[in-house]
Amino acid sequence: MKQMYEVWIAVRSVVIWFIALLMLFIVVCLAILSYPFRLYHFVHILAETYARFVLFISGVRFRISGIENLEETGPFIVVSNHQSMFDAVAMYTFLEIPFRWVAKASLFRIPFLGLAMKAGGYISVERDQPRKAAVSLLEAARGVNSGISVVIFPEGTRSFEDGSMRPFKNGSFLLAKKAKVTLQPVVFWGSHKIIPVKRKKLFQKIYPGKVFISIIKPIHPDDYSSLEVDEISDLIRTKMQISLDQMKLESQKA
Repeated sequence: MKQMYEVWIAVRSVVIWFIALLMLFIVVCLAILSYPFRLYHFVHILAETYARFVLFISGVRFRISGIENLEETGPFIVVSNHQSMFDAVAMYTFLEIPFRWVAKASLFRIPFLGLAMKAGGYISVERDQPRKAAVSLLEAARGVNSGISVVIFPEGTRSFEDGSMRPFKNGSFLLAKKAKVTLQPVVFWGSHKIIPVKRKKLFQKIYPGKVFISIIKPIHPDDYSSLEVDEISDLIRTKMQISLDQMKLESQKA
């Protein structure tokens, strides 16, 4: 019975990936065509439409708590854990203002996709080169100060296979110190079960299921202005860990 279920999941995943990649190709082409005109909002609408489409065909359900804690106006920096690609996709379901991603530079070197990301105004960070990383974070800070909200995954990569968070990299919080804007923590639980982390496998199965999202009360500049970067990191991570533990329990009861 379990073997038949896995076969069904594999076939289902192939269909979902085929449709999702075909739509991604169309979105990337449209984004690239808009690149000379710097139509960042247009690219954001494309990404939002694509994200909602992927959620629809995958059948993933979400339960969001703490929506009242979400800042209604920007700019702000969203700080989130990163269990799977569905974390990024789900951001478009509840963040109602345009935002941009702060992503590792290697993604920008992928043919076509990298140019599409530049067309969206996404911010590249060279995590393995401290000097270049500092320059890109300064650029991001200037963007935030001009009214642009950004989303950051401070783990730097996907969480551990069991969904627990990796140590945070301090670059995200250095950006916060320089930009002096509100930090909006968001926590996901369950998306690691939708696409289990299989780093050495090209084909990733997509399982049906529910993802829990918790929006934590925002942390304003006055709340962290006297803290060092590592202290801000510890503060945010502690709040997110508490929320993550609560969602684990809720998922077991659901």
